[in-house]
Order: sequence, then structure tokens, then C-alpha cells
Amino acid sequence: MGMYTSKPEVDNGLCNSPYDKFYKIQCEMNERKAWTKKRSLILNRNEVINKESYLSDCRKTLKCAKKSCIYGTSDIINTLQMICDKWESTFAEIEKVFEERPYLLEFECLQNADYSSFFYKIELCVFRDLGENCVISSIAENCKDEIVEHFKKPIEQVSNTCIPSVEEGSGAE
Repeated sequence: MGMYTSKPEVDNGLCNSPYDKFYKIQCEMNERKAWTKKRSLILNRNEVINKESYLSDCRKTLKCAKKSCIYGTSDIINTLQMICDKWESTFAEIEKVFEERPYLLEFECLQNADYSSFFYKIELCVFRDLGENCVISSIAENCKDEIVEHFKKPIEQVSNTCIPSVEEGSGAE
């Protein structure tokens, strides 16, 4: 087992040792696990289910890439670092949005939102660096009908949400 887990002293940059091949396989397995976990992200109330597991697998893939000269080119390492960091900050942003706007949790469009219906849109926005609040934009896109209906309701019908009704206005004139 040592020949697989101990880096050879002399490799001359060939990346052809059992160690290198072992870490390439490990990295590929970690990457597949992380990808599978990302695809299983689910929004449940204000919590993102599977986020810790996904981030852990993302970081394991990054750590593995740093050890592997076959898998871990500087471009791959930089990309993995960016992916892990952006998802971590995206998850924090999601929590912040729902903490500041708890009424959003009442919208059916966000009940058990999954990767394909919610997180994928956020991912496209975040990784294209569109410079907008990707979480809010995705919520608005997913829930536009419910948001419009919400603002049409008289304030008495809106449960303790702290949202001004259309009659109250937004403060702008």
C-alpha cells in the first residue's frame, strides 16, 4: 500500500508512479461524489440539505488535486478552489436571504426546491459572474407568479410577513 500512498522521491515530472495513478483515481472518485452530492441539493425551509456533504467532497477533491500531478494541474486546482469557494458563499447568501425575508419560505415554488429547479439557475448566474444577486434573481424567476399574487393580497390577508402591500407602496413616489 505504501507504494500507492508515498510519493516517490525522484519522479522527474513524469507523473507515472503508482502514487500518481492512485491519486488520479482518488481525485476522479471524489469529483464524481461531489458532483452527485451537488445534484442532490434540496432547499428545505431555510436549510440547504446536503450542502455540508457537498462542500466536504468539494474540498476533498481540491485536496486530492493538490497531491496529484496527473489530475492536479494548476488550472484544475484554481478552478476547484473557485468552485468550492463560490458554492460556500452562495450557501451563506441563501441562508441570509431567508433570514432577512422569512415570508419567502411560505411560497410553494420554494418548497423542496431541488438542483434542477433552483440551484442550477443560481449556479449559472454565479459562475458567469453576472454581477447581480443570483439568489434573489433565481427566487424571483422561480416564484414570479406567487410574488405577484402575494402583492395583490390586502395587507390583512398577508400573514405576519413584514411586506408592504401594494396599497402601502414601496416608499418611492
